[in-house]
Amino acid sequence: MIEKKVIFLGLVTVLVLFSCGDKGSNDVLVEDERRYQLTEVHSFDPIDLNFDGKSNHNLMEELPSLKNQPLRINFEHKTINIIWLEPRINDGEIGKLLDQYNNSISIDYLPVQNLYYFKNDQDLNIQPYQNLENTDYTFTVPKSVKLLDDDRLMFTTNQKFLTENGIRTVFMECVYEIVN
Repeated sequence: MIEKKVIFLGLVTVLVLFSCGDKGSNDVLVEDERRYQLTEVHSFDPIDLNFDGKSNHNLMEELPSLKNQPLRINFEHKTINIIWLEPRINDGEIGKLLDQYNNSISIDYLPVQNLYYFKNDQDLNIQPYQNLENTDYTFTVPKSVKLLDDDRLMFTTNQKFLTENGIRTVFMECVYEIVN
């Protein structure tokens, strides 16, 4: 009888040792969070955002700092964080646009986070619905983020930009690739 108890306690000890191993931070990231980086941004209509006189559909040519901007999805907490560029005119408030452009102003684009809770639709696409930051930016959070089969994601959205012709709403398609 004592032998059976010793064997039983030995098995329990082995199970406890193997099941209580430390999880590294990378393990948690892989399970609960996915990281993506922006690889394509195409506007529906060509636009000149860098004021070089050439309009483009490829917004990464107009704003090179868009490249590789991150997006994170936390599946455990149901949050999506889209890092996006917002304009700052003449070192003023981020996201506030002037009514008209003139050559004396300077426009910098700075990365800001857009943190939202999300829910999934019937096709498992992500639908952001509640802003966690109460921001008033020129970027409009997408209604739906489509998870593609090849570890990419895509959404359409719009953003207001100051152009030589005043404020313009630009509709665009954004594509991200997974980085973890």
